[in-house]
Amino acid sequence: MQQNKRTSKITNFFNSTQKKIITESNDVVDDGQQQSQSDSQRLISTEIKKKSGHLYDIANFVVKHTLQSSEIFNCLKLTWIPDPKYDFPIHAEGKHSRKFQYKYLEIFPWLAYSEINKGAYCKWCVVFAFSGGGSGNQSLNNLVREPMTKYKNAMADLNEHSKTNYHMISSQRAKDFLKNYENGDQTAVNVLLSNQKSTAKIFFRTLKHFYSCSPHYQLLLPLQNARFLLLKE
Repeated sequence: MQQNKRTSKITNFFNSTQKKIITESNDVVDDGQQQSQSDSQRLISTEIKKKSGHLYDIANFVVKHTLQSSEIFNCLKLTWIPDPKYDFPIHAEGKHSRKFQYKYLEIFPWLAYSEINKGAYCKWCVVFAFSGGGSGNQSLNNLVREPMTKYKNAMADLNEHSKTNYHMISSQRAKDFLKNYENGDQTAVNVLLSNQKSTAKIFFRTLKHFYSCSPHYQLLLPLQNARFLLLKE
């Protein structure tokens, strides 16, 4: 009788341990699939350092070096998504307090929320937008290099972002990349990324020439250097 009780306790211990591992795995990869922590770590390059929180938090992909193809796939497909009941932090905006709404993620498929930086990013533009481009040299700061943290006119701002030239270009690049990557066409993936990098270099070379010809070159130098860091590998 005592031996049976002891066997039962040992069995219960291993069963509870196994359940705990699955729960912890879901905390690491919150994409509906139960993957082990080791599997998750193999999917992402060691070049991306886990800052804190979730491994696939979009903030982990906002980096200055060139992403590997596996990292780009992780950003586009495995980005962490908060639970619908997630308690988003409150941001003070003047006399009012506002916070991110989960419905934004349902409306805009390109949107991702960062628990690390407590704001939203466009995951397509984080990966593929290297310049404002187009008319007006549109800024890449909000939703791309920096998180969106102001929500007074959130829907209007998000709709406006979706109409920018660089977002539409990034959208097409993201679709082309995923199609080729998921079909195993690494050659096409390499060509796409190579063309992206070449175009970016041409843009920054032109930008450098513009700055060097400006009478305010010394004043613009810090901005020039900051832009060049975006291509640092």
